[in-house]
Amino acid sequence: MAQAGEQEPVVTGRVNTDITVDHLTVNRGANLTNQTTAPATPSGGAVVYSQYGVAVFMDTSGNVTSLKNPDPTAADSGLIAWSFDPAAAASTFLTTAGVVYLSKVIVTQQQTLTNGLVEVSTAGGTLTASENYLALFNSTGTQIAISADQSTAFASAGLITAAWASPVVSAAPGAYYVGVLCNGGTAITLASGSALKPGGVSIGNAGLATATGRFLSSGTSQTAMPQSVTLGSASGNLAATIWAAIS
Repeated sequence: MAQAGEQEPVVTGRVNTDITVDHLTVNRGANLTNQTTAPATPSGGAVVYSQYGVAVFMDTSGNVTSLKNPDPTAADSGLIAWSFDPAAAASTFLTTAGVVYLSKVIVTQQQTLTNGLVEVSTAGGTLTASENYLALFNSTGTQIAISADQSTAFASAGLITAAWASPVVSAAPGAYYVGVLCNGGTAITLASGSALKPGGVSIGNAGLATATGRFLSSGTSQTAMPQSVTLGSASGNLAATIWAAIS
């Protein structure tokens, strides 16, 4: 430990020799270079190293544990965040014209948000021009981004990637909602997860207050995406959990 008038040791690059310090400050993170073979089993301690771009931990018994989340993440698919793993989208949900459907996504680090994504499982029919959109709302329900009209895109089944008219630059980590609005003779059907609705509340919102729900719907007979949504007054009673993502 540093004495009076001394500075704490600072490590800013790779350390190639064994050192012992009482306090370690890393200004720019630790750089782990990939190892072609695992290092020797540590004696009386542990070692963290990298293989194939993944940080791993080895204990004194030689047991190796990956430090990467083993579950698929949005980043594994080149996305920033999603409402849930799309492999779990085992159901579909027919939207109602004029209703805004909201799916929560969690951004874990500051970055620019460029697109919204949904999966149209059944195309809409006779869609009304300039009344079909994706939008992005922050955790207070304020619209912070919107796509161009999606009437043409919603008329075909498939993965919809809608660019925001103005990307959200340096978006802070936290919760956001992807909103979907469809209007026309036949509304779109979207990929979704569980359709369970015990007690009249979507299972996707279990344990959550409406204002912090994961899957919400808001309004009726809307022909334009609202500038804001009062999340606490929205409905958490969706019959399904709509898949959405951002990139």
